[in-house]
Amino acid sequence: MFSELKSLFQQTFIYGISQSLGKLANIVLLPLLTRLLSTEEYAVVDIGVILMNLVCLILGLSLNGAIIRYYYEYDQDNQKRLLSTALWSILGLSIIVCALFLTSTTLLSRVIFGADQYGDVVRIVLISVPFVLVFEHVQAVFRLQQKPIYFGVITIGQLLTNMICAVILITKFKTGVIGMFYAQLISSALFSGCGFFWLRRNYFSKFDLVKIRRLTRFSFPVLVAVLLNWGINSIDRYFITQFIGLSQAGIYAVATKVSGIVLFATQAFRLAWYPFSFSILHQTNHKEIYKKALTYYTMITTLVVIIVTLFSRKIILLFATEDYLSAGIVVSFLASSAMISQSFNIIGLGILISEKTYYNILVYFLGMVVTVFCNLTLIPKFGILGAGLAKFLALLVAGFIMYIISVRLYPIEYEKKKLASIFGISFIVLVVSEWTSSGIISTILFTAFVPMLFIIGVDQKDRRIAFDWANKQIIDIGWKK
Repeated sequence: MFSELKSLFQQTFIYGISQSLGKLANIVLLPLLTRLLSTEEYAVVDIGVILMNLVCLILGLSLNGAIIRYYYEYDQDNQKRLLSTALWSILGLSIIVCALFLTSTTLLSRVIFGADQYGDVVRIVLISVPFVLVFEHVQAVFRLQQKPIYFGVITIGQLLTNMICAVILITKFKTGVIGMFYAQLISSALFSGCGFFWLRRNYFSKFDLVKIRRLTRFSFPVLVAVLLNWGINSIDRYFITQFIGLSQAGIYAVATKVSGIVLFATQAFRLAWYPFSFSILHQTNHKEIYKKALTYYTMITTLVVIIVTLFSRKIILLFATEDYLSAGIVVSFLASSAMISQSFNIIGLGILISEKTYYNILVYFLGMVVTVFCNLTLIPKFGILGAGLAKFLALLVAGFIMYIISVRLYPIEYEKKKLASIFGISFIVLVVSEWTSSGIISTILFTAFVPMLFIIGVDQKDRRIAFDWANKQIIDIGWKK
């Protein structure tokens, strides 16, 4: 089991570098954007990115997730048919739909931003969508074939190109908000082409109706659930804009970026997890690996959440101006929400294995109901703090329901006592730190928290294996020197 977990963490590390650079790029651009754009304009950038994500979710049909589910069941020839059918479906649908909506960009700008002047933003978003979808598809295929190096090359290349183009367009050509979206278009077009060129031998020109039916039977319930999950995570921007204005939406966007540091670890793990989890499905010890994976995931992400929360205001001042300092009040809820949301990839595994993905619709629908109710209730009273609390409560409810359903469909004995202990001591550290507002006490608590986390989360047997492995690495390094 240790070798399998080692393989998972190695892939997670490589994916983590790629994804972390993406989050790092957002952080690096933050000082530039918050100084050259007003809070309202920064909100437009944030909402425009959310709009692109929504369109890609809908037109992608969750087919990339479906091919991950079925890829390993086919021989090489049928794997090519599966990938080809998915790609041509995504590409054809996205081109047709985006072309139709290009005739209504002014109207869409009015509906989304409450103003007509952002029609060009909507236009560039729609043109970018087919390229972004192809890029996401080739990323998924590299993950399927467990080629993290290729994944890293195109991902890092796209991110660096995007960042460089954005800096040049905004600073040299004074493009303002629209420059961010031109940069996305250029980088996605370039590296979707590169990725497809490297994978070209995996595709036919043929379209397989049998396989698209199987893919969509699996993906449509997932798509509905994904859209509801998008609503849980993103609809708060709409309510913030409506109740307290675009300026507060810009401040909330900065809080989201800071709390997104948690996603450095969680998204990397997610990218490695799905292909890995299905590749070991027929091993006799796969449930033990699933159980340990949740515990170790919780340990690592909880540690990151506490670090981000304790130093949130300093991070904000490091990367943004004092105009955004009030974002610090909501970081703890948003960081915790990110951790909970990404844990669904593990606790919801039973739903995917049993192929009863329609249960995800129930889970996310109930979460969406909680989200809308809490946003309507809390934002008018507490502002962006209410929005963060609403997201946290919604994901907590959705996660609990998903866990109950998943373990009934595919029983896995997760380490509930360990998880409860980790959450308990984490809560104490956060509450005491906020209550005292003392940097010294926070540092002492954090210093004590790290070894306690290791002792609680890691079994004695696993600690011995880890220590033996570490000692071996140290000895090997000594011999090499």
